[in-house]
Amino acid sequence: MRALTPTGRPGRLAEISDVDAPRPAAHEALVRVRNFSLSRPDFLCLSAPGTRYRPGIDAVGHVERPAADGSGPTAGVRVVLHLPSGGAAAQLVAVPTMRLAPVPAGVDSASAAALPLAGLAARRLLAEAGPLTGRRLLVTGADGGVGGLLAQLAVAGGAEVTAVAAEREPWRHLAALGTTVVHDGDSLPTGGFDVVLESVGGTLGSTAARTLRTGGRILWFGQAGGEPFTPDFFFGLFDGSP
Repeated sequence: MRALTPTGRPGRLAEISDVDAPRPAAHEALVRVRNFSLSRPDFLCLSAPGTRYRPGIDAVGHVERPAADGSGPTAGVRVVLHLPSGGAAAQLVAVPTMRLAPVPAGVDSASAAALPLAGLAARRLLAEAGPLTGRRLLVTGADGGVGGLLAQLAVAGGAEVTAVAAEREPWRHLAALGTTVVHDGDSLPTGGFDVVLESVGGTLGSTAARTLRTGGRILWFGQAGGEPFTPDFFFGLFDGSP
């Protein structure tokens, strides 16, 4: 069968290769993949020197052979799968049935294949953030997978959401849902947010951290810009800022 495999070359991180078909264990279903998504962890793992990582954490397909132990969906069912260790970018993949879920009829396969990793991260972050109704949230990197879902779920949960998204990236759908969208840290107020969800780092992350109200909470879940943010212990102490 064919699968994406690592090359070890910086200019071409993966290529399609012929590999052996998987042999499912008793608790695994054999799934024929129709759609898969690639995410930032795929890129990071493929970029590691000497990696043997095969990309593909999330995918959608149909069960070709149900698990031998009788667990999980039956043959022919369309399923979404989540494999944290990768390998879903292949024609066939063996998946523990606990990592499979049927795809509802109203959800297209391409959308479903992009949901598990980003969706689980967003749901867990909002669970850490606490109650949403009436609270002010700031989301950086809202033009990314996790950030975009965070903003949408937070609005649906009753929060007042400000999202930072690059002007050249898709963001208008967030504004249409009621999110206040800004394009740089200079447009942010200071000292007003109950929760800051930060994923960019660098100057923007540092600015975002300073918008937190006294007693608020910051959840740092990435640094897409490549640099960490730098909290300033003395911010506002001598200049009258909040």
